[in-house]
Amino acid sequence: MNPIISNELNLFAQELQYFLSSVVLQDIAKQVGFVQRSSKYQANELIALCVWISQEVASASLTHLCSQLEASTGVLMRSEGFNQRFNPAAVAFLREVFTSLLTQKLCSNHSLYSLRWQIEILFKTWKSFFEIDECKNIKRERLECHLYGQLIGILLCSSTMFQMRQFLLEKTNQELSEYKAIYMIKDYFPLLFQAIAIGTKQLLKILHRLYLLLKKNGRKCHRYKKMTVFDILGIVYKTTVKHRQTA
Repeated sequence: MNPIISNELNLFAQELQYFLSSVVLQDIAKQVGFVQRSSKYQANELIALCVWISQEVASASLTHLCSQLEASTGVLMRSEGFNQRFNPAAVAFLREVFTSLLTQKLCSNHSLYSLRWQIEILFKTWKSFFEIDECKNIKRERLECHLYGQLIGILLCSSTMFQMRQFLLEKTNQELSEYKAIYMIKDYFPLLFQAIAIGTKQLLKILHRLYLLLKKNGRKCHRYKKMTVFDILGIVYKTTVKHRQTA
C-alpha cells in the first residue's frame, strides 16, 4: 500500500472507528435509555440492521428483518418481540447517533460540493439507492428508525465518497463519478460493518480495497462537450470521454 494513501486512509478509518465502535454506541444507548441487559439485541444490532445491512426496515416483513438480523449479527428473535424493539428509546438512540455525526462534522470539508445543482444530483442518487421514500403502513417508531438509519447511512456513504474522491483527485488527478461511487460504497457497507467490529487495522484494509475499486472502476465518463463541476472550477484531472455512438 502506498504510504501516503495508507496514512490518509488510516486517519479516516480511525474517525469511523471512533464514532461507530460498539463501545461508543453502547455509551450513547445508555445516555438515551436504550439499554436492555437481558437482551442480546443492543445498540450495535440496531445500527447494523438500520444502517449497514438493510434499507428495507420500513417495507420488509418482520420475519425477513429478523432473518437479516440473525444472518449479520447472530442475534435470533421472534418477529413479535422484534417489533416491540422499535420504540421511542430506539428512535432517540438513532437520532443521537445521527446528531453526533453531524455535530462532530465527520469529513465535512467539502467546499467543492456547495454548488446547488451538484447537491441536487446527489439527493436524487441517494433517493434511488437508499429507497428512503419507500415504506408501508407500520408503527411510527419503526418508520422513524428507518428514516434515521437511512440518514446515517447517507451521511456515512457521502462522507466516504467525498473522502475517496479527494484522494483520487490529489494522488491520480482522476475525477470520481458520484453515481458509481455511491453504489460501490453501498455494496461495501456489510464489509465495513464487519471491519469496525474487528478494529481499525481491518477497517483500513477494507477501505484500501474500496479505494482500489473506485480507482479502477469509478472514474467519471464525460459526455462529449459536457462540462462537470471540476471543469467549471478549472481543476485539472484525468478524464474518460464518452463519445456518442453514431447510427
